[in-house]
Amino acid sequence: ARKEMETLRAQAQMRAEAQAKLLAQLSTDLEACKASAEMAKNEFLARNQQPVKRKPGQFTIPQAAQDEASAMLEQANAACQSTHDSRLAAGQ
Repeated sequence: ARKEMETLRAQAQMRAEAQAKLLAQLSTDLEACKASAEMAKNEFLARNQQPVKRKPGQFTIPQAAQDEASAMLEQANAACQSTHDSRLAAGQ
């Protein structure tokens, strides 16, 4: 009976470690996904810069482009969160 108890404890410990590792990996993946979305937003904004008239070296970003970038980021973050949530629910 004692040996069985030790075996069960070891198995529980292994499951807990695997769960902690999974949660850490999912968290890392979520952060990487969000960072990638932020980078895509910044690249989009950089592509939509327009020079300011009579002010060399200064740029502006049209409000429409800023709004689109914000919407893109929001959608991408929602997709990241959705993927994270479904992977968490599936235990992957």
